Amino acid sequence: MKLTPPKIFGGMLALGVLWQLLRKDSDVDALARMLISETSFDTSKHSAIEMAQIVYVALNRARKTGASLSQVVQPGGRWNGGDLYTALFGRASSNPRWAEARAFVGEVLGGAYPNMGFSGFIHPGSMPRPPCAPNRVEADTLAGRRCIPQWSIGGTVVGRGQFVA
Repeated sequence: MKLTPPKIFGGMLALGVLWQLLRKDSDVDALARMLISETSFDTSKHSAIEMAQIVYVALNRARKTGASLSQVVQPGGRWNGGDLYTALFGRASSNPRWAEARAFVGEVLGGAYPNMGFSGFIHPGSMPRPPCAPNRVEADTLAGRRCIPQWSIGGTVVGRGQFVA
C-alpha cells in the first residue's frame, strides 16, 4: 500500500524544510526502528496519520525535554522499556519494510503530515485485559476493557492508537 501524504500549507512546510536541513540520519534510523517496533510498519493495520502521530510523539518529547530523537526512542529510556519492544528495536533494520519506514519517517519530518501535538500514546489492543496490575487502571478502549496507564485516560483515538497531549 502506497502512503500518500496530505497537502500542506504555510508554516508547516517551512518547518519541514528546516527539519530536512537539520536532521541526522541517526535520528531517522532511530525513528524508523521505533516505528517498526511499534507498528511493524504494517499499513494494512495502521494508517499513515496514526504512524505519523507516533513519530511526532517522539519529536514532541524531544523538543520538550531537550533530548535527541535517538535518546527519546531508545528502549528503556523515555520510551517503551518492554522486552518485546527492545527485541524488535534491535532487529528493525532487518525488517523487509525498513527502507519504506525510513522513507516515511523522512516524509513526516519533512512536514508531509500535521503534528497534532501529542506527547504520549498507547495501542489499547496491546494492553492487558483486567484484572489490572497496580500501575494500570481498567478502562473502556477501542479494543474493549483494558488495563491502561492512568495518563492515557481520555486520549484521542487516531487509527488503532490512543494519543494524549
